[in-house]
Amino acid sequence: MRVNSAPRRTSVQQAFRDLGTGLRLIYSNLGPMALASILWWFAAMSLVFLGPATLMLHRMARTAATGDMLSLREIGQSWRNDWAWSSIHSLGWLVGWLVILGNAQFYSVVTGSPLALSLALPFLLIWLALGLFLYPAALGNETRTFRSTLRAALAHIVVSPARTVVMWVACISITAVCLVVPILLFVWPSFLAAWGQASVLPPRPPVEPE
Repeated sequence: MRVNSAPRRTSVQQAFRDLGTGLRLIYSNLGPMALASILWWFAAMSLVFLGPATLMLHRMARTAATGDMLSLREIGQSWRNDWAWSSIHSLGWLVGWLVILGNAQFYSVVTGSPLALSLALPFLLIWLALGLFLYPAALGNETRTFRSTLRAALAHIVVSPARTVVMWVACISITAVCLVVPILLFVWPSFLAAWGQASVLPPRPPVEPE
């Protein structure tokens, strides 16, 4: 067997490759991923279950991205074994989001100007981008502390900021489409997980027979 080296891509091309990979993973595993998304929506109603539910999506997406077959038994793995650290990650990210918004609101009231809210926008965008890479980075780390995961997620953004911008524009566009066509919301969480995993895992090189 002979492995061909993949041509180098720009950051923008890489972002669209990751988008296509995420869509392909959802299409190829529509049944279990749609079921996992529905469970996530129910779990998201309670912050207690948000962490393991999000980890469940990313773990299944990672399994699909590596080419392995998905099993419904994987849905329970994140709930049994990784409740603590996954909950810390989700709640930590939400607390950071609330801190940024709270400070922006506070200084906006103190100064009597909406300028503080405008100044907070870049921090909000960066923090949201960290959220996209949070669980993909956690699953790639041996030490799954919240601080080490944030550093790993930030590294993905710093290494390729152009790709992150393209991902954000595409993410907003796809979310808008899902809001217009509500049935797509049933697979929206799984798609974000699959897209995030595709963006951090190295592409599998094409293999041709000798």
